[in-house]
Amino acid sequence: KERKRRGKFKSEQLRKETCMTRTTGACIRCQKNKIRCIPGPDPAGWCMNCLALSSRVVRMPCFRARVTEAELFRRGPTSEFSCTRRWILLTSVKEIDTWSSPTPRIIEITQDMGPTLQLFCKEYTPLDGDRQDYHWKDAFTGATKTLTTPPYAIADVERAYSTIEQYIEENLVMYLEGILDSENTIVWESFRIAMSMAGSDGSAMIRRALKLWVGSRLIEEPWRVCGNDTLGMNVCLDMGSPYYGRIPVTPIMDFQLDNITIHYLLMPWKSRILKELQKKILGNRKEDWLEVHLTMFILLNNVERQIKHDNWFARRYSLTHRFSNYQLIDAIFNGAKILLAHFHHVNKGHMPFSLTWEGNYVNMNASRLPTHSLSSDQVKYMQQVTRAAKAQEYKLRQLQELKMYEAPMFWCSQLFLPGWAPPSSPSPQEPYTMSGMSTAIAV
Repeated sequence: KERKRRGKFKSEQLRKETCMTRTTGACIRCQKNKIRCIPGPDPAGWCMNCLALSSRVVRMPCFRARVTEAELFRRGPTSEFSCTRRWILLTSVKEIDTWSSPTPRIIEITQDMGPTLQLFCKEYTPLDGDRQDYHWKDAFTGATKTLTTPPYAIADVERAYSTIEQYIEENLVMYLEGILDSENTIVWESFRIAMSMAGSDGSAMIRRALKLWVGSRLIEEPWRVCGNDTLGMNVCLDMGSPYYGRIPVTPIMDFQLDNITIHYLLMPWKSRILKELQKKILGNRKEDWLEVHLTMFILLNNVERQIKHDNWFARRYSLTHRFSNYQLIDAIFNGAKILLAHFHHVNKGHMPFSLTWEGNYVNMNASRLPTHSLSSDQVKYMQQVTRAAKAQEYKLRQLQELKMYEAPMFWCSQLFLPGWAPPSSPSPQEPYTMSGMSTAIAV
């Protein structure tokens, strides 16, 4: 089909405004209405179209960001916590070229969440900056201690990438069931119905979101060597160590596992998910609402876990602030706000949860969804989570008011509540409290 060509601009001013919109990007309202987005007096503030709205009109935040720009996970360690500088400036992991042994060894590693992961590794010659050991402060004496590992690294990056991808596919359900809180009705039922919609004939977008969620756990949870070949290492017997009772993978292998997962799997999945999500959001079709909602829920739950992990990392390394990587925290906060702004103000996504769901139907005069687009199981889901969200509304709003950024449901709860406004981001100088802090602190 031949694409319709744009006609000539009626004035030079219109041409300049169109050029400016393409340069700076359009806010959500202007993008939805397909009009020029002209910056206001404050270039970083509201655009002229949003400022011109009547005070009686409910205003959506003037976001000039697209769904595809949302950040969802960390891209690797910061320079001060990297165990090597070999790939610190690269966007992917390269093969090590300083092998000291030509013969590969096969090891098995696990996160104690399911079957083991099998990897090929070889001994290499360390370069300056390659860290071979782990340090920690003893939980009982406070003394600094060290666990030294032999210089082994993953030998075949392409093979490892394929193995990890297959591992995620085969253990998707096991990770979800092992990590998710079955006592939280909203979380458990949302992931359950997402799994039912992510089958081979179901939603590819939800399926990729679930894979991204599991892949993100692979770069958070610690790996340990568990097979017959332990590369000459023994189980750590120091009860004051965070590595007590296990054999950690070498620091270089831990770095490689993270970066292979991030650059070969998570980033391509993220790109495809967000492109499709943006298309469905802007399409604003009633039949896509539940698919959009569940994809958002999975991504926001992942954001919650990333924030909680960064807070844990700051406490583990005895940092003085609440989070260890504020560049990451700021990025994923903004990413979550972008997702929620589009969900609420383009799709009016919270509206179905303000309805009374009874039996297998909903009041069609108020509904955003045609009843024929929902199965009986999906209607049951709407009934359960609507009741749960209303019952927990006070507690869910308290998460925002008390700035409980690390708490479960901090972000996901914002899908269900009306009157959404973007929460404030934490300050880099914000300290953390000692409550709930682990006794074994690694440094």
